[in-house]
Amino acid sequence: IRTLAKRAYPKLTKTGKINVLVVGGSLGATVFSDVVPHAIEQLPKTVLKRIHITQQCRIADLPRVESIYKSIHSITHELGTFFKDMPDKLAQAHLVISRSGASTVAELATAGRPSILVPFAQSLDQDQMHNALALQDAGGAVVVKQTDFRADYLAETLIDLAKDPKILQNMAKQAKKHGSPEAAKNLFNEVEKII
Repeated sequence: IRTLAKRAYPKLTKTGKINVLVVGGSLGATVFSDVVPHAIEQLPKTVLKRIHITQQCRIADLPRVESIYKSIHSITHELGTFFKDMPDKLAQAHLVISRSGASTVAELATAGRPSILVPFAQSLDQDQMHNALALQDAGGAVVVKQTDFRADYLAETLIDLAKDPKILQNMAKQAKKHGSPEAAKNLFNEVEKII
């Protein structure tokens, strides 16, 4: 992931493909299987033909998500329960829809990828909300509570983001400014100084 800090945000135009990566942590998140496919169904054809979805799903959710995407003839998609090539998936993503655990937010910032973050509501001390808000405050993410994360909301958001590539490009730039790809090295140096 750290090497992505040196890679540019993928080219994005007003008519080109928009690669959307949907991940829910190491085990996936059913809320994304419940909401994202139905949001995609609501997109106008002009936006729909531009979207490519790569989505992580729980095993139990795969058949129904696959069924919905197969019924949308103009959508290209890739589904899986776990992606071994996550750095490559993240490198190709124009937009990430995700939970907001600490490592996820750090990876998004390091890679400089714009995101729609849906914090896990039952997380300890609301740490996922705090992580997400830090990236939103930096200009690199949009944060939405799980109770507000509905298909109509997501469809409208995707339509708005697809209209102007500069929005996602600017979010990518702001996310990267918030990143700290040398965090482990910096921590090591501080520990070494103390020792």
